[in-house]
Amino acid sequence: MAVMRCEGLDSLIKKLNNIAELDKAGVTKDMLLAGSQDVKKAWEHEIVKRDLIKSGLMQKNITSSKPKMNIYGMFTTIYPQGWEYYPMNSRHAGKERVRNAEKAFMLHYGFYHTNSGEMINDYVGWVDDVTNEAYKTATATMNKIFENYIKSKSKG
Repeated sequence: MAVMRCEGLDSLIKKLNNIAELDKAGVTKDMLLAGSQDVKKAWEHEIVKRDLIKSGLMQKNITSSKPKMNIYGMFTTIYPQGWEYYPMNSRHAGKERVRNAEKAFMLHYGFYHTNSGEMINDYVGWVDDVTNEAYKTATATMNKIFENYIKSKSKG
C-alpha cells in the first residue's frame, strides 16, 4: 500500500491563513482603491495625449468601481462610464446616445466608416498604452501600502 507524507503542510496552511487576514484589515481594499487612482490618471493622461477630447465627457467620466470579491479574489474595474449624445452635426443629433466605454472600444480597435468606406484606426491600441502606463505606478503604490502594513504588523 502506498504511503504519502507531507512535510511543511501545516506551516503552509498557517501562512495562507495569515494572508487571508489581509481582507479583514482592509489592506486589499486600500491597495485597490489607491491603485485605481493611478489607473484613472493614466486614462486621463492618454486621452489628452492622443487628443481624444471632443466634449470632455469621456475624460471626466472615468470611474472605478468599489472593490468587489469573486472566486479569484478582489478586483475593481476602471473605464470611461456614462453616456454622451451624438454631436449636433450628426444625423442622430440629440436623439441617440453613445456610451463612453463604447467610444473607447471603437477607438481602441478601429471602426469602419460607412460614408467614406475606409477603416479608421488612428488610435489602435491606445487602451493597451493606458494599461502599460498605469502598471508601474499602480503596482508601486499598492506595494507601498502593503509594505506599510507589513511594517506595522512586525512592530506590533
